[in-house]
Amino acid sequence: TFEAFVFGEEKSLQRAAAVLEYRVQGSNAILAKETFLEAELIKSAVGVTVNLPEYVNIGQEIEAEIVYSSDAREKINNLTIQAVYPDGFEFISAAPEPSFSDNTWEIKSLAPQGQGFIRLKGKFKGENLENKVFKSLVGVRDAKGGLVVYGAAAANAVLRSPFLDLTVKINGQDN
Repeated sequence: TFEAFVFGEEKSLQRAAAVLEYRVQGSNAILAKETFLEAELIKSAVGVTVNLPEYVNIGQEIEAEIVYSSDAREKINNLTIQAVYPDGFEFISAAPEPSFSDNTWEIKSLAPQGQGFIRLKGKFKGENLENKVFKSLVGVRDAKGGLVVYGAAAANAVLRSPFLDLTVKINGQDN
């Protein structure tokens, strides 16, 4: 008898394999028996949400927040948070600073029932009333460096033209 933990995205169907290898006394042959179990994950060990203003003025600096939290009974190590920016989003800064590029954070450990925050600053470019979808993924890296997603979230922002636009020219020049 043994216990195993299956991780994956919430409400996903996961397949776990168990392999038992053994030898019969007096033989060099290794025999194996393999079985599979499929289970739907009701709740993920880690969740993520994205907080974003509902309406955003085009070109105005905004703040977004990614909140990640643990529903696990034990500490979770080596988490990766990845932001998926929509077209037209210009990254300015984040606290904490990204570990890679401008959209990936490595979280060394997350305590049971703990949570963390990533605060982002950026600007949106686009057309009036254009809908922008900002996504975030949380999971762990597999042996090949790919992200095994435990949770995902998205938030929408509708772009609006500013009510007032001001242009300054000095001696007829923009610069």
